[in-house]
Amino acid sequence: MCVPFSQLQIHLGPFLAPFARAVPARAAVPILEGPARGIRWQVGAGMMNFWLGTYERKKMAAFAAELRPEMVVYDIGANVGAYTVLAAAKCTRLSLTLPT
Repeated sequence: MCVPFSQLQIHLGPFLAPFARAVPARAAVPILEGPARGIRWQVGAGMMNFWLGTYERKKMAAFAAELRPEMVVYDIGANVGAYTVLAAAKCTRLSLTLPT
């Protein structure tokens, strides 16, 4: 998050983490920071930093910068889907495979 009228960046995750533990695991909340900001995430679907927007911040930004609406994204081994939800929001087609 940028502080208004400055170039100062403040990351919300460390400030919100103590309060975030009180959110029920079944709650669906918007991702708070990063390139997936605003996409809804189920709290109990993964680590807290997924929905706080602090998970692999630089990698997620690099991935999002490469996505185009006309792309088809293949997510092999999607795990909990942090990259999947980002790709689904930015691209028109998505295919995911989970190994059995």
